[in-house]
Amino acid sequence: MNDQLSQGSEISLSDVSVSFPLVRYQARQSWVKNEKGKTGGEIMRPERGIARIRALEHIDLTVKPGDRLGILGHNGAGKSTLLRVVIGVYPPTEGSVRVRGRIASMIDIHTGFDNVASGLDNIRMRAMFMKIPPAVVEQRLPDVADFTELGDYLNLPLATYSSGMRARLAFAIATGFDPEIIIMDEWLSAGDRSFREKAESRMSAFVDQADILVMASHSDPLLKKVCNRAIILDAGHIVFDGPVDEAIELRQGRAKAAQKPA
Repeated sequence: MNDQLSQGSEISLSDVSVSFPLVRYQARQSWVKNEKGKTGGEIMRPERGIARIRALEHIDLTVKPGDRLGILGHNGAGKSTLLRVVIGVYPPTEGSVRVRGRIASMIDIHTGFDNVASGLDNIRMRAMFMKIPPAVVEQRLPDVADFTELGDYLNLPLATYSSGMRARLAFAIATGFDPEIIIMDEWLSAGDRSFREKAESRMSAFVDQADILVMASHSDPLLKKVCNRAIILDAGHIVFDGPVDEAIELRQGRAKAAQKPA
């Protein structure tokens, strides 16, 4: 872990709720009731004929330098929604979100590429979206380019790249600049076997250098290896916040209980 953690880095969510309109659903009187979905958030009472589903409800969460926070929960519990709220993709319907520190989002790293632009220009553009100063981008550009192992292809339009080449470029960009906060939906790797080994080493160093890591994962061994704290989400609520081992044990117990016949 970075020995000189930035004291200014912090993630703070206060009473955050997020809901989405079910715009294609025709509300019926027999359906107008609140109920908890087994694999999702709360179905809310329709307003003006539009029903909504609440993906997160009254989330209070603070993450500080040194925290390696794992997010546990079944599919539909709200993990990805929470990550997207932190990086600013989803604004909260209620409550407030405050993030201090430079974020590296490892979510949907393949989106946002320009097929007409060259690989090098895509590196510059993605770095700009990450709010990396131009001088720093040009300083780090040779290292990012070298890591891709794409050589002269970096001068060609992205439209000429195979899916594997795109994966290498996306991974190199995502891990090519030193962040203070890393937001991740599962551990990231890319490319063929030889490149994956190099990517694994780079990924570990990348995480170690950050002040804060927030990662959603279904892998218990990975959570135990990487994280020092965990929360469990259930139907959009935080139902546990504490040590990783306790979170995994509780999650496994809840899963077994849910499988028992009523």
